[in-house]
Amino acid sequence: MQSHHVSHGTGSDPQHDGWLKDFSNVEGSNATSRGAYVTWEWYKGRYGTSVRLGGLDHTNEAALRRYIVMHHAAYAENAHLEKWGRLGRSNGCFAMGTEQFREALVHLSGGRLLFADSLGLEEDGSIQPVPELALYDRAPIDGGARSALSAY
Repeated sequence: MQSHHVSHGTGSDPQHDGWLKDFSNVEGSNATSRGAYVTWEWYKGRYGTSVRLGGLDHTNEAALRRYIVMHHAAYAENAHLEKWGRLGRSNGCFAMGTEQFREALVHLSGGRLLFADSLGLEEDGSIQPVPELALYDRAPIDGGARSALSAY
């Protein structure tokens, strides 16, 4: 399992303070959707190489219709984080910096499981207890990026 910093959607952080407030599966919400995804094929899009995602839960089943994908973005680079104190926001896609995206591409070939959640991280830095059945890493996220993506 690996965890990656990702930009969350504008609809999930309307104040643009770097904290994911809400998840949504609604088309046009520009929000991040919580849950399990399956990675599909790579394609060349607006941000170069991208990976289509299929939502596996009722909380993200609209991912394909919403064009929620995994891609690289300049606003998800560490340099952006250092300059602004937070990552930029996507329209609900999983946007990563160059190095993390390259690593994700290697490990997330078609048919892999990807899980998105806020990991119980609260604004004050505390971590809420995670149910015993949750098998993802609960380590605090450093550097101000406050949403995470885990790949299995």
